[in-house]
Amino acid sequence: MSLGWSFGDGQKVTRLWNASYAQDGSGVTATNLGWNGKVAAGSSVSFGFTGSWSGSNGRPTAFKLGGRSCTVA
Repeated sequence: MSLGWSFGDGQKVTRLWNASYAQDGSGVTATNLGWNGKVAAGSSVSFGFTGSWSGSNGRPTAFKLGGRSCTVA
């Protein structure tokens, strides 16, 4: 299972826990998630990260879970 999202320019993940990550430009993909399996509908999972930025520090607006787009709550 993987979770992907995009940051604005100048933002970078510096540490992530409960998963491994790769960042290519503004795109970030988290893999080997601590809940690496099935996530039941309506349930939630947790992981966190710290980062650095220059300029503005907006939150991601789109996510992909296992390659499929999902909404931001």
